[in-house]
Amino acid sequence: MPAFKLTAKRTIGSNDIPKGTTFQVLTANGTGVDANKIKAAIKQTFGKDLPESYCYASNFDIVKL
Repeated sequence: MPAFKLTAKRTIGSNDIPKGTTFQVLTANGTGVDANKIKAAIKQTFGKDLPESYCYASNFDIVKL
């Protein structure tokens, strides 16, 4: 399973995910990161259920691990 490290470029939501927050997203083989996967990772890691519109890949710096 490919893993990606995401870092928030700016504060997401009303300080739900502060700028600079880092977390990982795991994906199935051959797939990239999308808003649904980011939303699920935030829910699992931080327990916050953010709207999908906050979870666009453009809001994060993404590095494949």
